[in-house]
Amino acid sequence: MRPWTIALLAILAAAPAAAADYPTDPEERDELCRDIVGTKVTRIPPRDLVWFQEHCRCVEGVGCGDPSSKRFQAKVAAAEKKVADEEASRVTTEQTRAADACTAFAGCARSHAGDAAACGDEEARFEYGCSALRRDLEACRETIAGIRKDPAATDCAAVLGKE
Repeated sequence: MRPWTIALLAILAAAPAAAADYPTDPEERDELCRDIVGTKVTRIPPRDLVWFQEHCRCVEGVGCGDPSSKRFQAKVAAAEKKVADEEASRVTTEQTRAADACTAFAGCARSHAGDAAACGDEEARFEYGCSALRRDLEACRETIAGIRKDPAATDCAAVLGKE
């Protein structure tokens, strides 16, 4: 732990807070949380630090606020939605890349039947794309073996679990 963190924790443990001096409305508490975060730690009274620890929540990429505040809840929800949208976009991109690699590998395997070495680059691209999408290298290798066995019967959408 950093020295200032230890000092902060010691201050927080030692100072009692008077609840009557602090706002009870969630939106006002949210504003106070943001105000405390914007102040240098050395200038914050110990009882404010204790109040902050008991009533405020900090979320990376969002900031700090009162968890029951509508503003803070909206910011957290927006940040969670952004993360979910980015993940969905990543998955869509990986599916497209894996499907393209599957199509290229199956096409190469059809045109070079019996010559597994001829399609090494396409196979490697498909294996990479498949494992990035599925997160299961063994299942991807089994899929590759199936494509090598009968490339004409390969349905890349079905192989990758897309409908």
